[in-house]
Amino acid sequence: MTNLVWIKNDLRINDNYALYSACKDKKKKVIVLFILVLNKWKKRKKYIQYSFLHKRLFFLQKKFLNLNISFVYKKIKNFKKSIQYLLLICKKYKINTIFYNYQYQFSDKAKNIYIKSFFKKYKIKIKVFHDNILINPDLIKNNLGKTYRIFSFFKKKILKILKNKTQFSILRVQNFHKSNIFFKKNKLYLSNKLKKFNTKKFPYKDNDIFKKIVFFLKKNFYITIKIKIFHI
Repeated sequence: MTNLVWIKNDLRINDNYALYSACKDKKKKVIVLFILVLNKWKKRKKYIQYSFLHKRLFFLQKKFLNLNISFVYKKIKNFKKSIQYLLLICKKYKINTIFYNYQYQFSDKAKNIYIKSFFKKYKIKIKVFHDNILINPDLIKNNLGKTYRIFSFFKKKILKILKNKTQFSILRVQNFHKSNIFFKKNKLYLSNKLKKFNTKKFPYKDNDIFKKIVFFLKKNFYITIKIKIFHI
């Protein structure tokens, strides 16, 4: 059997909960899929961001090849058609579980509900993870289970959670050696028309970011946390 990891804005290998979880079962192959929804990008018209996205995907394609993980890049017209393509991949490669990380925009909440109900009909499991955040948003609720409307209460709740949670994990996929599934005509080609972006605006690496988080919490809130790294 095969696991499918659907990446969206989480264009990274290290500290990616969905990817890490999909690779934990060494008996299964792993396919990573990125779908570029065209009508979404036409509305934005952010050409520098689009350029950065392509360069990042090009980088990931090489990294996944080294890890022996198949990487699929597909352009799709809209969201509904992207779900149909996901189903096609699942049927073709006998995938019974899709892994992805939550997106927290308002429009994505309705999409998450639709995705789960759609794939339930085909007996395909959906595993979703709270990934690129310090605290799971579902934990930051009042006694009635509702969202805080007053910032001071919201802040107190966050600090209380952080004081109880003294260790944060970094998950890294480094040694995945299942046999690779080969996809024809799936190579990424970077267009010369894409605008260049200033790499100096993205100076920090993972370790530097984690050091800054630890320093910020200790200096401002007297909270000491540890970062623990888990490898696969």
